[in-house]
Amino acid sequence: MDAAINQQRLIEIPESVIDIDIMMGERTGTGHGVGSAAIRLVADAALSDPSVPFVIAAGLRQGRIPGRAGVRRRPERAMCADGAAPSASAEPMNESNPRFWKVFFEVYEALPRQGPGNRACAVRAISLCHDMPPAPVILDLGCGVGGQTLHLAEITSGPIVAIDRHAPSIERLKATLAERGLSERVQALVGDMAHPAQPPESFDLIWSEGALYNIGIENALRICHELLRPGGYLAFTDAVWRKENPPQEVKASFDLDYPTMGRVDDVLVAIEKCSFELLDHFTLPDEAWWDDFYTPMKLRIETLRSKYAKDDEALALLDQLAQEPEMHHRYSDYYAYEFFVVRRLPNRSMGCARSVNDTL
Repeated sequence: MDAAINQQRLIEIPESVIDIDIMMGERTGTGHGVGSAAIRLVADAALSDPSVPFVIAAGLRQGRIPGRAGVRRRPERAMCADGAAPSASAEPMNESNPRFWKVFFEVYEALPRQGPGNRACAVRAISLCHDMPPAPVILDLGCGVGGQTLHLAEITSGPIVAIDRHAPSIERLKATLAERGLSERVQALVGDMAHPAQPPESFDLIWSEGALYNIGIENALRICHELLRPGGYLAFTDAVWRKENPPQEVKASFDLDYPTMGRVDDVLVAIEKCSFELLDHFTLPDEAWWDDFYTPMKLRIETLRSKYAKDDEALALLDQLAQEPEMHHRYSDYYAYEFFVVRRLPNRSMGCARSVNDTL
């Protein structure tokens, strides 16, 4: 049956399209960045050819998931760009449709941030970093359009490097920085957080909201450990399960993009394994989902409904995107975003095993 379905799907692919499938093996082997690294190599090679307009890796996404079901996905995951979350419905969104990404970016690129979080949570996390230098050197990994980057610029006084793979998001952040007179202090770069191209042991604080899972938590912790100065801090958010046996709609959403998502205790085990000291962790409050994320999203979707009033296909895509905040409204007690603040232990070598990304 599966073979017949796959054969049918292959028949439907135009002759000009190349389809690539990756078999990862056991689920315990996923979540370490191997598939993402392989897809990235193929995509980079393909996109070096001017005749290739885009690459879509359906089902294996890599990047920030700005929100659906609370996991920030960057559609760089689909290799169309960087910057959204698991589908809010058990029915998969038609992401192979180029119009999906056009509508998707029209929604998400206009938002103040691409995932849950707010200034109050940033202040709380910073307050846990007790002995940072007066002007700490900060790296924001997976910055998106820079909602949290701007908070960091307000709360701290040191230089900031903000990296995201999605070039349009970086261009928007650069424009915002210029408007606010922050261009000299905040450097916004297009880059890959799996290979951030920054000097080792050069940062006092690494910040990442909802993005580290894309390259595997342990792999991300290893990379951050190498970039932090001894005694430096890492503050990051990650999606976690709060209750057992979530509804199928919720489980399907997260399985699509974050099949290895665990509970808080699972993240704590990875933190200890990777030679970090846990300072504290806390759950993002509900307002961190709604004030700067879901409420602006709903308003943006309604604005686009007017624009596409006579376009049934675009309206259907907007309906799909609108399911995300509705799912959160119904099922938020099953999952959460947790803010973890940890410190690189001074004079202690890295504990995590090195990633396959080092050799790819």
